[in-house]
Amino acid sequence: IQDLLSLTGDRRVNVHAGGEAGFEQRAPVAIACGQAFGYEINTHSLVPLLDDENATIVAFQVNGKMAGTAILYQSNNNMGIHQVGVLPNFQGRGIGKALMLHLVTLSKQKACKSMTLQASQDGIAMYRNMGFTPLSSLYHLEKK
Repeated sequence: IQDLLSLTGDRRVNVHAGGEAGFEQRAPVAIACGQAFGYEINTHSLVPLLDDENATIVAFQVNGKMAGTAILYQSNNNMGIHQVGVLPNFQGRGIGKALMLHLVTLSKQKACKSMTLQASQDGIAMYRNMGFTPLSSLYHLEKK
């Protein structure tokens, strides 16, 4: 894990470790992402991303505790933003916005000309305030 920024105990880290050695790094990210979204994420689903040069897994920690996660995936000049989530105990502290600002910076560093994402109702206002423009509506359906 590589530290990118340290401010008053807050840390944003990129996770880039493949194979079994990377399990200790990807397990907390998968657990945190699942907690942020309310469903379990299998740690093995992150393995292909760890070895993909177009993918970046980002974790946001506060005082050593996982607070938020995101996945970036670059396709040509577009950066896809996925799984941006903040754990319930850390919501309302500006972590989502700080995480997004970091993702914008990473995207610019990788010379992306556009960024795309799917937003939950909770995130729409923040994304619009950051300059994102809605392109369409998406519906999530479930059958049990």
